[in-house]
Amino acid sequence: MEQLKSEIIKNHFDIVIIDTYDLFFPMDKEDDNGKINKNIIGPLLTIARGTGVAIILVHHCSKGALERDKTQRGRGASVLNNHAHVLINLETTQDEEILKLDVVKNRFMPNVCVYLKKVCGEFEVVDRPDYEFTKTQLAEKCILKVLEKGEQQLKDILYEVENMGISEKTGRLVLTTLQTSGKIIRSSYGKYCEAGNSEKLPSCQNMAIQSEENLVIQVGNDLVNYQVPQNQLGNTKDDYQVPLPGFLGSTKHLKPQLGNLVTQLDDKDNTSNNKTTSKEENLSKIPPPREEPVKTTEKKNPLKEVTI
Repeated sequence: MEQLKSEIIKNHFDIVIIDTYDLFFPMDKEDDNGKINKNIIGPLLTIARGTGVAIILVHHCSKGALERDKTQRGRGASVLNNHAHVLINLETTQDEEILKLDVVKNRFMPNVCVYLKKVCGEFEVVDRPDYEFTKTQLAEKCILKVLEKGEQQLKDILYEVENMGISEKTGRLVLTTLQTSGKIIRSSYGKYCEAGNSEKLPSCQNMAIQSEENLVIQVGNDLVNYQVPQNQLGNTKDDYQVPLPGFLGSTKHLKPQLGNLVTQLDDKDNTSNNKTTSKEENLSKIPPPREEPVKTTEKKNPLKEVTI
């Protein structure tokens, strides 16, 4: 260790790569956490802190590593994985030319996962291969790619999903998930589009009742007044979709996570574009809950007064 430290100081090394760990530090028992921590990890940490050098340990994975936690796949003592500031797994894939570089622990920045392919003697970052996705992930990827072209009918979306060997049922479930998360929008015409493209596609805009100044929605036992923005008013009186987070379908199936009430409003013939209503005024328009008459029952005395 002292020789390593002196070489680092002498040559002003910034990075030291120990390849491989078990060749550089031969141990009788590679799973002895106590000895490895005392004789190897502890001294290496002292050198790194004293000189500012970054030390990279190259180590092998244990048998059956893929079945273990990503941060505990290193062979032998777990202290190696626990003390590392950054832990990277390098794995092979179904394609012999592609490697998976998976950062599973990083104290300095978020974890990342990239795929590398050797081209002309150098590794290049490539897209994640399809075989690395689950069926659900593949369906989501397919749907979003289809919607990049513009609004699409349900049957056309499901056709593309099924062409990838994914069932229609999975495709429909993923569509619902994407709607709920707000990534895509379904118009009253039955077409779908990306949420970011809804302004360019009139039929995919979220709709609302245009003939009224506001929309009173019943959520459970509560009444909520929602003021419709001008740019999201529908073209017909029968359009009932409202742009609320988590909203799906018509108001009778409303399942919103209600945010702030929007105050800007346009009437049906767009004659009052600058009309605004405060939140307090909106709430004041909510009709009071209907009071049910209280029914009272009088107990009649079954005994009758008899005069003798």
